[in-house]
Amino acid sequence: MKKCTNRACRRTFSPASPKYTGCCPYCGAKYPRIKYEITAVLLISYGTEKIKVVKIIRNALGIGLADAKHMVEEASREKPLRITKEMLKQGDIPSLLDNLHSVGALYKEVW
Repeated sequence: MKKCTNRACRRTFSPASPKYTGCCPYCGAKYPRIKYEITAVLLISYGTEKIKVVKIIRNALGIGLADAKHMVEEASREKPLRITKEMLKQGDIPSLLDNLHSVGALYKEVW
């Protein structure tokens, strides 16, 4: 929650709300917009397309087929696979998310 700096207003509002336009919704006092960036992806499950998810992880991380298969299988069995943007050899996080979404993998974005 954020408190308005205008002395006449002093109301609290949430800058994370979808209606936030960079100003106080009550009096119009200007605030800078907060930008969130995705820092990592948690691969929870590969869904029904295991081979396609392995290929996506292999290409994104630049690792071998056996290593990618092991990482994907571990992610679905025990704990989620955390992929940070520093680990990526090819592309970026949004393109990785698009690829995982297109094959139906279960993932979570980390801000």
